[in-house]
Amino acid sequence: MKFCEYEFDGPVHDIGDLKNRAGVFLLCDDDGENLVVVDVEKTRDVRTAMEMQGRKGCWAIYVRNKPCLFVHYTPYEDEARDMTLSIRQECQPPCGAQLPSAD
Repeated sequence: MKFCEYEFDGPVHDIGDLKNRAGVFLLCDDDGENLVVVDVEKTRDVRTAMEMQGRKGCWAIYVRNKPCLFVHYTPYEDEARDMTLSIRQECQPPCGAQLPSAD
């Protein structure tokens, strides 16, 4: 699945299917016709980040239909930061609204 110009795997339906690898995850709300980006985050460990996620309360507010999780694994910090920034700017997800630092 493509978001902005980036390719993501998914949807992933079971957190147990995620890998303990660095990357970017994208949580969407699926109403059957459209996917609305609710959150995007870069992390050193996608699976652990999902298991320990502190924004589940925000997700519960903004996922009104079916949650869909997508993931792009990358060991490159710059790529993950650029992806996250680009998706945040284009899609304006309501959760985790702080933009990552350009440093």
